[in-house]
Amino acid sequence: MNEEEIRHHQNNINNLINQLIIETNRLSLDEFMKNEQLKERVFAQMQELGQAAQEVLMANPDIDDASASFDKSIYEKLATLRNARYHQETERGLAEGLWNIIKYDLIEIEPHLEK
Repeated sequence: MNEEEIRHHQNNINNLINQLIIETNRLSLDEFMKNEQLKERVFAQMQELGQAAQEVLMANPDIDDASASFDKSIYEKLATLRNARYHQETERGLAEGLWNIIKYDLIEIEPHLEK
């Protein structure tokens, strides 16, 4: 994977984070839980976000945190989101976990990603 492809994935990550924050900005957890279409969309965006982070990591397998031009640990955390799965019976705990990631973690992570 070349630098242009890596930059594409990094831009995609930033765009998805911004989109997730904007879409959920004025909602409460209860409003989120009642909106099946939004939950489905958020889970899909989280998967896409995780896959993009995984692609960045796979393109740089031998880079350690000290030499990386990006914070590898953040990308490793984001990569775990590619396993998020949605169905209508999604447990409240799982949805709450993703909700907390959006409301708290992504807002803190976004400034640390390479722009």
